[in-house]
Amino acid sequence: NVTLIQVPLRVEPIVAPFLDAPSITLDRDLPLVVRGSAPTNSLITLTVVREGAILNGLIGSFTQSDIVTTQTTTSDSTGEWQAVLNNIPKGHYQVYAYTQDDRGAVSEYSTPSSFTIERSYIWQDIGSILKRICTALWRESGGWFLLSVAAYVVVGSVIGNYVWPRLLVFVHKI
Repeated sequence: NVTLIQVPLRVEPIVAPFLDAPSITLDRDLPLVVRGSAPTNSLITLTVVREGAILNGLIGSFTQSDIVTTQTTTSDSTGEWQAVLNNIPKGHYQVYAYTQDDRGAVSEYSTPSSFTIERSYIWQDIGSILKRICTALWRESGGWFLLSVAAYVVVGSVIGNYVWPRLLVFVHKI
């Protein structure tokens, strides 16, 4: 004998994480800090892909060559989370996130956030300036000299999305 019993089944989807990351342009020497919210105490997986990468609607369905980096973090007891992404090469990107809860259920990807990594203008410009100083000093002094350079960043010296360093240059005739 077989008895059939019908049991109503309700699948509870989990909410995709929210990315609190505006579209920005960064110098490649600066880290990208991505913040957001998700269900409390859940695992957040961030995937950075090249601009134009096609998401097929499934988790992990980007072409491997489009994925630049993947990083995980965990939301806290209030649902807030943060991740720091470093060493991303020059280019245009999008960052996506999805959530996994303690049951193993996985959300859909979040709405992506776009960002651009520029070449390192600041440090390349500093190198160019120091080269000009050294050339001028060599011509003027007619001999050897010691150049001491100290670079520092002044808190609050942000212009646009760039942090501008300050230089102290000391010249010692040998």
